[in-house]
Amino acid sequence: MQVRTSIIDMGIGPAFAREMARFTAGVTSIQTIRNLLRSIEIIVFILSVLIGMAIWCDSGWLDTSWLRFDKLFTSLVEEALSMAAAVVALRFSEGIYRSAFIGLQKQVVFNIANALLVTLRHAGVLGILAFFSPTIEAFFMAGFQFAPDSSRFVRYHLLYIS
Repeated sequence: MQVRTSIIDMGIGPAFAREMARFTAGVTSIQTIRNLLRSIEIIVFILSVLIGMAIWCDSGWLDTSWLRFDKLFTSLVEEALSMAAAVVALRFSEGIYRSAFIGLQKQVVFNIANALLVTLRHAGVLGILAFFSPTIEAFFMAGFQFAPDSSRFVRYHLLYIS
């Protein structure tokens, strides 16, 4: 699902990376970049909501026709797919921030931050599964809870530190 969302990106990420590179070269101002980032965030937010709603609406069909889980209850699989839709939608929005760091030529900073946040995210999910509830609902709910952290960190770094 997450790979297919890259098609919906429609080149927004690479275009934003190019604009960030132009900013690094001194062609555009910081205010122009902040305005562009805000505009792209709005577009990506709308696309994220549409992606999440599409997966959520198709969760019944995905369960019965595509995945075909025979041993799990249909309602359980549909609920898990709905939570996965929210996680995929949140991950989709991370792409613009990743593109910004690539355009700023700060891949090392992004990769270090991303590695730390992914490690913390998975440790948190593992902790919830190990100590609280080893269920598929807990897995996706924990993934949903930790999903916005990397976007928030990268956005903060991009707007206030860079």
